[in-house]
Amino acid sequence: MKELPELTGELFGEMMALFADGTLTPLPYTAFSSQQVVEAFRYMQQARQIGKVVVTHDQVQREAPRKALSRDALTLPEDASYLVTGGLGGFGLKTAGWLADRGARQLILVGRSGAASDEAQAGVAELEGRGVTVVAAACDITDRGALAELLARCRESLGPLRGVIHAATVIDDGLIRNLDAERIARVLAPKIDGARHLDELTRDAALDFFVLYSSATTLFGNPGQASYVAANHWLEALAASRRVRGLPASCLRWGAIDDVGFLARNTRTRDALQERLGGSALHSDDALRVLEQLLVHHGDGPLGGPTLGVLELEWGALARFLPTAESPRFGEIARQADDDGRSHDDGDDISALLAGLSPEEQRATVTELLRVELAAILLIDEEKIDVNRSVYDMGFDSLMGVELMTAIEGRLGVQVPVMVLSEASTLDKLAGVLISKLGQGTDDADDDVAELAAMAARHGAGDLENTDAPGKEPTS
Repeated sequence: MKELPELTGELFGEMMALFADGTLTPLPYTAFSSQQVVEAFRYMQQARQIGKVVVTHDQVQREAPRKALSRDALTLPEDASYLVTGGLGGFGLKTAGWLADRGARQLILVGRSGAASDEAQAGVAELEGRGVTVVAAACDITDRGALAELLARCRESLGPLRGVIHAATVIDDGLIRNLDAERIARVLAPKIDGARHLDELTRDAALDFFVLYSSATTLFGNPGQASYVAANHWLEALAASRRVRGLPASCLRWGAIDDVGFLARNTRTRDALQERLGGSALHSDDALRVLEQLLVHHGDGPLGGPTLGVLELEWGALARFLPTAESPRFGEIARQADDDGRSHDDGDDISALLAGLSPEEQRATVTELLRVELAAILLIDEEKIDVNRSVYDMGFDSLMGVELMTAIEGRLGVQVPVMVLSEASTLDKLAGVLISKLGQGTDDADDDVAELAAMAARHGAGDLENTDAPGKEPTS
């Protein structure tokens, strides 16, 4: 290049022409942000990439010029309008009421069926009784044309659009093996297509905020909600993209909210999620106070950044369900957690309970405990679990095996290897093994453990008592 700059330019010109006509193509790559270096190396270590693994420096963001909101409390102008998707029910409708509390007097509330439900009609009536002009629109936000038409009508009859909150969601839980394209699209479309259309159709609006409702499950995953978690990950990426482009964007990863919305109506799902996270479910008023602070501080303060997790969690409870609990990304949470040996206390309580029972009652008690844990993992009703049927015939897999074993350790205070399930694959047999481990078993249970120990030895795993703890790689 230094000695023959003209030849260098000529060669590069020829090469770029080959790229332009498609003869040559750039190498494929997978990009990680500069805050994901550890994840990048793990990804490369697993040989999962095609092409290069690239660490970017895309965290430099340009703030959009916009009118400053109050530093102490959110005050919204009466002459502006605000749009809430999913705003005719649940947490979306609660959010609409919160906007009215903060001064909004023109609201566009969007739902697929409009104000058809009793909840929606009562909510709209309550808002109108407070002097709020409400457009309760039946609009499929996955239809770009329909959404564009709605926004055009509202521009003619309402004040300028100054804020968007995308709260629409569809829940259709199921294990991946039971999903099909239609069920996946049913969950992805409202969040992803709706957000994409809102992003495109409000580019020219002088928005003070553009809020996306995500879920804390993107931080930890959640069995049975693969599509839901994927859709929320996409929302978080959109928020980051808007911020880089100088557009307002905030994304809230909400934990379980107990008083409104889907989880308030489906208490079983709420309880399962709450058990997974530990802690308590959020009250909607508390959640919206956090949203207010995020909007007030524009991402500059301690709540800053395009995404924020808002949840109550108990690390000890969460870690026993989380196969990646020991990864570096959760190191700070783990260090700050105050576990106080609760797992062992639970084990002592169970041991004391079993000590006063007959062998038959012991087995029934432990079997029922296992049924509850398995129902939470498989997201099915406890009544549908046959304790004499192999768990693998119910959609159980190896990752769930790790989850079940960590749950057993947390509830009973005993460790058993995942490989136990290859022999004791029914809950009834597994209960026998656990009773023996607790020192309460019968001769049959002792025989179970002896057989499993022999099986472990045949596979090079050594004595059953010294087998690696659940979640770790086997030593063989």
